[in-house]
Amino acid sequence: MQKRYTYYDSGHWRVKRGEQEIRHGFVDLLAKYENLHMTPEQIVDQAEMLRSYRNLFEGYSPDEIKQIISEWKKLKKESEKREVFFNKIDGLIEAATRRGGLV
Repeated sequence: MQKRYTYYDSGHWRVKRGEQEIRHGFVDLLAKYENLHMTPEQIVDQAEMLRSYRNLFEGYSPDEIKQIISEWKKLKKESEKREVFFNKIDGLIEAATRRGGLV
């Protein structure tokens, strides 16, 4: 396990160097890296896997694929609701036509 250099205090990531406390943009990036709990080699492997995934799925990331599937499911559910509604309307029209109520 890698040694952690950053710590979170008063709403900011910080690094202590001797008695000096550093709080710059690069410290946030270092903290993000440390929070991954991955070695540089593992990060490279993940990046290569993601590139392969994007090649398989026309450039879409796993998160984008999940979003597309979620939207598709919503549309499908709405479509099914519309189909039920129109089937009811068709039934009402058919019943009214049989009774001579619609010409």
